[in-house]
Amino acid sequence: MQRTLYPFGITLLLLLLFVVIMSPGMSQDHNQYDESFDPLKLKEPKSTLFKEHSQQEVARQIASDTTGLQPVQQESEGQQMGYRVQLILTPNYQEADSMLSKVRDMFAGEANAYWVYDSPNYKIQIGDCQTRNAAEQLKQQAQRQGFRFSWVVPSTINPEAQP
Repeated sequence: MQRTLYPFGITLLLLLLFVVIMSPGMSQDHNQYDESFDPLKLKEPKSTLFKEHSQQEVARQIASDTTGLQPVQQESEGQQMGYRVQLILTPNYQEADSMLSKVRDMFAGEANAYWVYDSPNYKIQIGDCQTRNAAEQLKQQAQRQGFRFSWVVPSTINPEAQP
């Protein structure tokens, strides 16, 4: 019984020693930091990274933008909003590339296959369906081909595209 009390006694002694050592620090005033600093009074040089523009300048620049960049999913000539069937979504480039060639072989003559990169994922999609019903039928066909977890997604499509 004395042997089992010995470690308990040492632990109790160490705990008591810790409390005695820490107690003077605990009773001190905790307001030891200088809180007189005011960041609003700080004088910093103006940043040269960004130019300041008025709202009118920005609006004029946007209106005269001639870069030709189009936002994602914006319809261009010959395209419209419709549906596609998404077969896979993966961050792995090699998997997506390999799957795209398999999908093109599997659906040759039936539906076009598309590769969509939406950082950090690669999407493999098929079809240019103008109606949700047509996309659902294509999804069922994809599921019969082994893509059990395929799903219909809204997308910009090429209605004249022939597989």
